[in-house]
Amino acid sequence: MARGIPGDRVRVTGRVLNTAAEAQAVAQLLHDEDPAAAGPVILVTSAFHMRRSAWLFRQAGVDVFPYPVDFRVPEGRAFTILHLLPAAEGLKKTELALREWYGYLYYRLRG
Repeated sequence: MARGIPGDRVRVTGRVLNTAAEAQAVAQLLHDEDPAAAGPVILVTSAFHMRRSAWLFRQAGVDVFPYPVDFRVPEGRAFTILHLLPAAEGLKKTELALREWYGYLYYRLRG
């Protein structure tokens, strides 16, 4: 396989529609294989999505080691007065952040 990972170490779930369903599918996959041998799973997802993802996986009984990627804020970018002006990109990021928070709150309230 790519990057030198042995094919027998890779597991793939069936098709899932959202993160909650994926967490359940991974938990089932690990349980079917060998519940006693399941150690921490490296959870790779976008940094903005990590909080909700990690919570959902832990709720499903999967021990995760979070590995956030795809950070949306560039490092070392100097703040200027232009950052205070409205911009379409800012609205897009706000929508993305609000959707994550709504999703997180939904699953927390649902239990």
